[in-house]
Amino acid sequence: MDQNQIAIAYGIYYATGEGMTIFIALAASPQHAERIYREGVDEYFHPCMAIAQWGDSSEDLDFVKPHVPSAVIELLAKNPPASTEHFCRTHWNLS
Repeated sequence: MDQNQIAIAYGIYYATGEGMTIFIALAASPQHAERIYREGVDEYFHPCMAIAQWGDSSEDLDFVKPHVPSAVIELLAKNPPASTEHFCRTHWNLS
């Protein structure tokens, strides 16, 4: 699979003050990435989800991409579709 076709479901949640949480799910298809996101994230955060392909670009997606290790992208690109998925949550509070 071309790495630019990897599906990413992501959400950025800005808490009160200086806090932020990002949720990221990657898979071979948008439907798979969405399912992984919904399974890994409390329902409260489902409305902030966006879905794109790795090769797409937007302000939010370009912010999220550096939080995905390159080894994950390599695995998704080289493994058979539906055999590999990734989910992560990163939170920081600077207040």
